[in-house]
Amino acid sequence: TGWQVALGDGTTELMAQIDYDLRGRLRQIMRRTNTEIIDTDPTKKWDQFEVNLRTQIADAATENFRLGRQRARTLADQIATQLGGDDHSIPAPDIRLTSPDHLTDDLPAMDPLETSRLAPTQQVVNSLRGSYGGILMVGVATSMIGFALINPWSVAAGVLLGIYTLIEDRRGRTERRKAEARIGVCTLIDDASFEIGEQSRIGLRAVHRTMRDHFTTINDQLLAQAHHSLQAATQANDTLTGRQRAHRDKLQTNLSDLRQLQVSIGAMPQN
Repeated sequence: TGWQVALGDGTTELMAQIDYDLRGRLRQIMRRTNTEIIDTDPTKKWDQFEVNLRTQIADAATENFRLGRQRARTLADQIATQLGGDDHSIPAPDIRLTSPDHLTDDLPAMDPLETSRLAPTQQVVNSLRGSYGGILMVGVATSMIGFALINPWSVAAGVLLGIYTLIEDRRGRTERRKAEARIGVCTLIDDASFEIGEQSRIGLRAVHRTMRDHFTTINDQLLAQAHHSLQAATQANDTLTGRQRAHRDKLQTNLSDLRQLQVSIGAMPQN
């Protein structure tokens, strides 16, 4: 029937809308998180960073389920109006669609960042390695014009190159940590999209079954009422037809008696 087609199409569209809404919310979280990673070093508060990210995902899931509940109720009201028409007030079913508790707790933990900070001694070693290269490079060049291998120019170049090496090493490690952090965020959000999306589809399928059973019961009741009304109308019509037939037979009998009376009167002798 019409309401069943409308319910099936409406549920399919509802699932698509809720899935699109969830993916949109998670994409916004990813954009905000990537901006935070770019602006700050995520390794400073990596554990708190993950807690905040999971909180945002849980809030997005809650809002997504709330939207699903609202639109499911709207669909139920539309089906009730279509099924009841203008002459019936059909109650809508009680729609319950809530986000599962501790949904993000089932998501796997984010991996720790492999690119860690260097210890001070390792930083000194890297800086000395760069300084040595600078001293050697400039010292060889200046020795060709009569200077000693180690001279003020080569020492200055070694100091500058050592500082540059230290800065570049820190910068490179920070960028690698940020890249690892973005990969971790993408992985967690992808897992969240899969898990929350599946829970949402399960909930919406349950809502569809609730509406289907509810309106099927009401539709059966309306059909039963219509059947009883038709039977009553048919019975009343049969009763009326029987009365009309008995009245017609009585009139025919009276008419026959009148005819016989006329014949009898006509056959009587005239004085």
